[in-house]
Amino acid sequence: YCAVPSKGFSEEYWAEKAATEIGCNLNIVTYTPSDYIKAFKFIQNKLPKDIRSPSSVVHYLVFKNIKEDGFKVVLEGQGADEIFAGYLHSEIRFWLHCLFKLKFNNLRIISKKIFSHNLISDIWLLFISEFIRLKWFKMQFNDINRNVYEDPLPSLVKYGDLVSMLSSIESRNPFLDHNLYEYAFNQNDNDRFLKGASKKDIRKLLNDY
Repeated sequence: YCAVPSKGFSEEYWAEKAATEIGCNLNIVTYTPSDYIKAFKFIQNKLPKDIRSPSSVVHYLVFKNIKEDGFKVVLEGQGADEIFAGYLHSEIRFWLHCLFKLKFNNLRIISKKIFSHNLISDIWLLFISEFIRLKWFKMQFNDINRNVYEDPLPSLVKYGDLVSMLSSIESRNPFLDHNLYEYAFNQNDNDRFLKGASKKDIRKLLNDY
């Protein structure tokens, strides 16, 4: 299942590419702004006040469609980006770590990786927000610890479980299997950020299938 807004950014192309590659059916859940607002009004009083992610609404719309299709158990991808550094802000966090620790060779490599795909004009706010979090809010440099224990994974898993229950769906997160997490946790930052593409271990694993 893939949620696609009627206007704006969409991951439909990549979802179709992945579905074709592995030979599975792809169910597109298209929603309009009015669909989003209606769903938001429905779930706002059913979720705790600490759940503020707008994607919780999209999750609800997807689970609603899954229920209508008659499924009871689903597998989600939560955790893959968080434990294998799939987000840009993880790379920026490592960039700041290299800068503060004066690891200039690593800084050169991660800079090339970041700026070969992104314009500084598009991502400068990410640098500022991560710098503030690290210096003033004393959040961890350790990317995997921070993603898993501080932000964003606790919130993602919490609202994912809650919105799935609104549709009587059992949601499971195979990327958060303790063996996979322990493997990722025991990687060093050089392996995670400097060697190959992001989430290279997952890419290598899934390539066999």
